[in-house]
Amino acid sequence: MCRFIETICVVDGRPQALAYHRARVRDTVTAVQFSGITPESGAVAEAEAAADCLLQRALKQNTAHSAGRRAKLRVAYRVDSAPAPTAVEIEQATLTPYRLPKIRSLRLVDGGDIEYRLKYSDRSALERLYRRRGRCDDILIVRRGLLTDTFICNVGLYDGFRWQTPAGPLLAGTRRARLIDQGCIEPAAISAAGLGRYTQLALFNAMIDLGELVLPVTAVCE
Repeated sequence: MCRFIETICVVDGRPQALAYHRARVRDTVTAVQFSGITPESGAVAEAEAAADCLLQRALKQNTAHSAGRRAKLRVAYRVDSAPAPTAVEIEQATLTPYRLPKIRSLRLVDGGDIEYRLKYSDRSALERLYRRRGRCDDILIVRRGLLTDTFICNVGLYDGFRWQTPAGPLLAGTRRARLIDQGCIEPAAISAAGLGRYTQLALFNAMIDLGELVLPVTAVCE
């Protein structure tokens, strides 16, 4: 059994980018239940149905009181390793008002070979890195010399002409996928040593859109 988290932005009672969250839950289910094996189309369809059922249940119970504000729906769920009618279950779903975090500085932190490909509820490896932020507000994780993510966000970097995002993030977020599909950002291999090529750094995730939280690159500390 594995436990995961899905975080959905709800605005005026309406969930945002639901198709991207459904796809991520589906991919999580197939990754757990078919570890290393390509599932048949029927199995993928079942995982899609399980993802849809899980999200609809969470939304039905938690979006009624979010009118007039931006809220965060946090869905904690488990996935059993073998397909079954109850193999994907909600353990907890909570809806809370959301406020944009105050992040003014980032500490470059070497994450070694850290992996966080799926949105596990266990974030202890990330938390250990976060504790190394010193007096900075957040961290910018480097893996094998390349930029990845902060503790809570994917990142984009602006070179004066275009926004780019690390091609190898720790977690390929739903907002990131949406921005790439919309042509707002493009993936690129961005080295920590190459930060000087950029002027601005944007943080984004399911709750934060591109442009809402932007820092000068000089806010990144070694």
